[in-house]
Amino acid sequence: MSTRYVPTIEDLESQLTTLKAENENLKLEKEKLEWGLESIQEEVNIQAEDEGLWCIAQCASEDYIQRGLRKLHYVIEKQALLEQTSQPPNNN
Repeated sequence: MSTRYVPTIEDLESQLTTLKAENENLKLEKEKLEWGLESIQEEVNIQAEDEGLWCIAQCASEDYIQRGLRKLHYVIEKQALLEQTSQPPNNN
């Protein structure tokens, strides 16, 4: 016959304290990531309005850079739209 481990109140309180600390750490990491994404989005918005970045390229290297920039903007904008549509409304 095997004995089953039954945690004590102290064990459960210790685990709860650990989980609360981990939760706080995750909240801080989430806030850092959200701030970073907001900063990236702000820069994308600024660049989107800079006509000098979106003009017709005069040479092959300029065209190459502009195509890369457009792809980057597309990915960032697509991700921002996905984030907006996947989050539940904030009822604060």
